[in-house]
Amino acid sequence: MRATHQFITEKYHEFNRSIFNGTLPEVRLTISNAKTRLGYLKFKMLTPWQKPKAEHFTLAVSRYYEVEQSELEDTLIHEMIHLYLHWTGKNDETPHGPNFRTMMETVNRRHGRHITVSSRTSKQKTESDTNIRRHYITVVSMRGGERVLAVCARTRIFYLDDMLSRTPGMENREWYVSTDPWFNRFPSVRTLKLYRVPDQQKLDSLLTASIRCEIAGNIFRPIPHGKQKIF
Repeated sequence: MRATHQFITEKYHEFNRSIFNGTLPEVRLTISNAKTRLGYLKFKMLTPWQKPKAEHFTLAVSRYYEVEQSELEDTLIHEMIHLYLHWTGKNDETPHGPNFRTMMETVNRRHGRHITVSSRTSKQKTESDTNIRRHYITVVSMRGGERVLAVCARTRIFYLDDMLSRTPGMENREWYVSTDPWFNRFPSVRTLKLYRVPDQQKLDSLLTASIRCEIAGNIFRPIPHGKQKIF
């Protein structure tokens, strides 16, 4: 199943009663499209003399992946533990310090949960993502022969291309559009961040089926078929 606002709201109230004895406040609950983490807690940094208020916190659960209900519940409880520690002033100096781990182990033992110290998605989950979406890809050839890539937001194409034009060691860059799910494993970047591709043959085969594009002034457009690069 995928997370819904109704689901996490109902479960938040249920777990607040059964696990946290009703001590948690009515914070903002939201659904995200995060790809690299299943849940997170946002909070306002307070001065030592400030008391936390419910509006200082936002708890989010991602709907990006199809997961078992128990995994969604464990993700929600994971973030609720963070909230409890911040709300009661018992938060650790690090995100998953001794207080978090002690409480996590207690909840797992008493309530039969399987909460872990990380709510980030596994490599296997990321690579199994088969959602169809449009990707704007730049493939960059560096001096020495290394080839790297970035997948970026449509609104950041011109900014990223400008940054690449100033990057030392770059020999060439090409732009493509693809809907192949293989590219889902790469984060959609808004700043210059390039990723290595271990399987260059796989990349070449995917680029063959992609639409090669060019930037002409303030226009981003497909290159006419006769000018397409053939691998």
